[in-house]
Amino acid sequence: MSTRPILDDESASPEARALFDDIRAKRNTEYVNHFWRVMAHDPERAAELWQKLQRVMAPGELAPFGQRNDLCRSLSEQRLQLLCP
Repeated sequence: MSTRPILDDESASPEARALFDDIRAKRNTEYVNHFWRVMAHDPERAAELWQKLQRVMAPGELAPFGQRNDLCRSLSEQRLQLLCP
């Protein structure tokens, strides 16, 4: 199985850094987890996923928070497997 390195802010592309900044701002934290740092090797795909997950996690009638959280965790694991076969 191949793996991708975890990008730090200094080695990330400007697009990836913009994604990290958006994640920090929306989550009100300085921490960007390893999933997003690996996904940022493909910043366009990572940004698309980030936008989709924000819609899924938004308050509404889709599902209770716990179910949305489980869904996002499952999607994250599937995407990571696609990136790191």
